[in-house]
Amino acid sequence: MLLGSLLRPVLPTWVRLALIGLLAVVVVGNESGLVRVWLPQNGRQVPSTVIQEGGRIGAWQFGFEMGTGLRTFMTSSVPHLAALTVALLAWWPYALLAGAAFGAGRAVMPLVRLGWGDGSDWDRRYSIAGRPFRLTTVATTLLAVAGVIHAVT
Repeated sequence: MLLGSLLRPVLPTWVRLALIGLLAVVVVGNESGLVRVWLPQNGRQVPSTVIQEGGRIGAWQFGFEMGTGLRTFMTSSVPHLAALTVALLAWWPYALLAGAAFGAGRAVMPLVRLGWGDGSDWDRRYSIAGRPFRLTTVATTLLAVAGVIHAVT
Protein backbone atom coordinates (compact mmCIF):
# COMPACT_ATOMS: atom_id res chain seq x y z
CA MET A 1 0.00 0.00 0.00
CA LEU A 2 2.82 2.38 0.91
CA LEU A 3 4.85 1.54 -2.19
CA GLY A 4 1.81 2.05 -4.41
CA SER A 5 1.08 5.39 -2.75
CA LEU A 6 4.58 6.52 -3.63
CA LEU A 7 4.47 5.21 -7.21
CA ARG A 8 0.95 6.27 -8.27
CA PRO A 9 1.72 10.02 -8.42
CA VAL A 10 4.93 9.63 -10.44
CA LEU A 11 3.99 6.84 -12.86
CA PRO A 12 1.62 7.74 -15.67
CA THR A 13 -1.50 5.60 -15.88
CA TRP A 14 -0.34 3.91 -19.08
CA VAL A 15 2.90 2.75 -17.39
CA ARG A 16 0.99 1.33 -14.43
CA LEU A 17 -1.42 -0.45 -16.78
CA ALA A 18 1.50 -1.79 -18.86
CA LEU A 19 3.18 -3.19 -15.73
CA ILE A 20 -0.05 -4.89 -14.67
CA GLY A 21 -0.56 -6.22 -18.21
CA LEU A 22 2.98 -7.58 -18.36
CA LEU A 23 2.59 -9.35 -15.03
CA ALA A 24 -0.80 -10.70 -16.17
CA VAL A 25 0.88 -12.32 -19.17
CA VAL A 26 3.57 -13.83 -16.92
CA VAL A 27 0.94 -15.11 -14.45
CA VAL A 28 -1.17 -16.69 -17.21
CA GLY A 29 1.93 -18.37 -18.62
CA ASN A 30 3.06 -19.55 -15.20
CA GLU A 31 -0.35 -20.87 -14.13
CA SER A 32 -1.02 -22.62 -17.44
CA GLY A 33 2.40 -24.29 -17.30
CA LEU A 34 3.73 -22.64 -20.47
CA VAL A 35 6.58 -21.04 -18.50
CA ARG A 36 7.95 -21.38 -14.99
CA VAL A 37 8.74 -18.09 -13.30
CA TRP A 38 9.86 -17.54 -9.73
CA LEU A 39 7.94 -14.72 -8.09
CA PRO A 40 8.84 -13.17 -4.72
CA GLN A 41 7.59 -14.87 -1.60
CA ASN A 42 8.55 -15.47 2.00
CA GLY A 43 9.01 -19.21 1.44
CA ARG A 44 7.94 -20.49 4.84
CA GLN A 45 4.91 -22.69 5.13
CA VAL A 46 2.38 -22.47 7.91
CA PRO A 47 2.98 -25.62 9.97
CA SER A 48 0.30 -28.28 9.47
CA THR A 49 -0.20 -28.31 13.24
CA VAL A 50 -1.85 -24.88 12.98
CA ILE A 51 -4.68 -26.40 10.97
CA GLN A 52 -4.75 -29.93 12.40
CA GLU A 53 -4.69 -28.96 16.07
CA GLY A 54 -6.38 -25.59 15.79
CA GLY A 55 -9.72 -26.62 14.31
CA ARG A 56 -11.67 -23.71 12.89
CA ILE A 57 -9.51 -21.18 14.73
CA GLY A 58 -6.43 -22.80 13.17
CA ALA A 59 -7.87 -22.29 9.70
CA TRP A 60 -8.45 -18.60 10.43
CA GLN A 61 -4.93 -18.32 11.85
CA PHE A 62 -3.67 -19.90 8.63
CA GLY A 63 -5.55 -17.30 6.58
CA PHE A 64 -4.29 -14.47 8.76
CA GLU A 65 -0.66 -15.55 8.51
CA MET A 66 -0.92 -15.96 4.74
CA GLY A 67 -2.88 -12.74 4.21
CA THR A 68 -0.52 -10.60 6.22
CA GLY A 69 2.61 -12.07 4.65
CA LEU A 70 3.92 -13.64 7.84
CA ARG A 71 4.25 -16.89 5.93
CA THR A 72 3.71 -16.71 2.24
CA PHE A 73 4.82 -19.86 0.50
CA MET A 74 2.52 -19.64 -2.46
CA THR A 75 1.70 -22.34 -4.93
CA SER A 76 0.18 -19.78 -7.28
CA SER A 77 1.43 -16.56 -8.83
CA VAL A 78 -2.09 -15.09 -8.97
CA PRO A 79 -1.82 -13.15 -5.66
CA HIS A 80 1.12 -11.20 -7.07
CA LEU A 81 -1.10 -9.89 -9.87
CA ALA A 82 -3.76 -8.85 -7.38
CA ALA A 83 -1.15 -7.18 -5.15
CA LEU A 84 0.40 -5.22 -8.04
CA THR A 85 -3.02 -4.12 -9.27
CA VAL A 86 -3.99 -2.89 -5.81
CA ALA A 87 -0.61 -1.21 -5.30
CA LEU A 88 -0.66 0.66 -8.60
CA LEU A 89 -4.35 1.48 -8.97
CA ALA A 90 -6.41 1.19 -5.78
CA TRP A 91 -6.77 3.55 -2.85
CA TRP A 92 -5.85 2.38 0.66
CA PRO A 93 -9.34 1.24 1.77
CA TYR A 94 -9.41 -1.11 -1.23
CA ALA A 95 -5.92 -2.33 -0.37
CA LEU A 96 -7.09 -3.21 3.14
CA LEU A 97 -10.18 -4.90 1.74
CA ALA A 98 -8.07 -6.88 -0.74
CA GLY A 99 -5.73 -8.01 2.06
CA ALA A 100 -8.65 -9.10 4.23
CA ALA A 101 -10.25 -10.92 1.30
CA PHE A 102 -6.95 -12.67 0.54
CA GLY A 103 -6.60 -13.82 4.14
CA ALA A 104 -10.21 -15.01 4.27
CA GLY A 105 -9.83 -16.75 0.93
CA ARG A 106 -6.73 -18.56 2.11
CA ALA A 107 -8.66 -19.70 5.18
CA VAL A 108 -11.49 -21.20 3.11
CA MET A 109 -9.44 -24.09 1.73
CA PRO A 110 -8.30 -25.53 5.06
CA LEU A 111 -11.78 -24.96 6.51
CA VAL A 112 -13.35 -26.96 3.69
CA ARG A 113 -10.68 -29.65 4.00
CA LEU A 114 -11.31 -29.83 7.74
CA GLY A 115 -15.06 -30.08 7.19
CA TRP A 116 -14.57 -32.77 4.54
CA GLY A 117 -13.56 -35.24 7.20
CA ASP A 118 -11.14 -37.43 5.30
CA GLY A 119 -8.17 -35.20 4.50
CA SER A 120 -6.52 -37.73 2.20
CA ASP A 121 -9.72 -37.99 0.10
CA TRP A 122 -9.86 -34.20 -0.09
CA ASP A 123 -6.21 -34.04 -1.18
CA ARG A 124 -6.80 -36.68 -3.86
CA ARG A 125 -9.85 -34.90 -5.24
CA TYR A 126 -8.07 -31.55 -5.18
CA SER A 127 -5.06 -32.92 -7.07
CA ILE A 128 -7.43 -34.21 -9.77
CA ALA A 129 -9.17 -30.82 -10.05
CA GLY A 130 -5.95 -28.82 -9.59
CA ARG A 131 -5.33 -27.60 -13.14
CA PRO A 132 -8.94 -26.60 -13.95
CA PHE A 133 -9.15 -24.95 -10.54
CA ARG A 134 -5.95 -22.98 -11.20
CA LEU A 135 -7.16 -21.82 -14.60
CA THR A 136 -10.54 -20.81 -13.15
CA THR A 137 -8.72 -18.83 -10.47
CA VAL A 138 -6.62 -17.06 -13.11
CA ALA A 139 -9.71 -16.22 -15.18
CA THR A 140 -11.55 -14.89 -12.13
CA THR A 141 -8.55 -12.78 -11.10
CA LEU A 142 -8.20 -11.36 -14.62
CA LEU A 143 -11.88 -10.34 -14.50
CA ALA A 144 -11.35 -8.69 -11.11
CA VAL A 145 -8.27 -6.85 -12.39
CA ALA A 146 -10.23 -5.69 -15.44
CA GLY A 147 -12.96 -4.45 -13.09
CA VAL A 148 -10.47 -2.47 -11.02
CA ILE A 149 -8.92 -1.00 -14.17
CA HIS A 150 -12.36 -0.04 -15.48
CA ALA A 151 -13.36 1.55 -12.16
CA VAL A 152 -10.16 3.54 -11.75
CA THR A 153 -9.51 4.71 -15.30
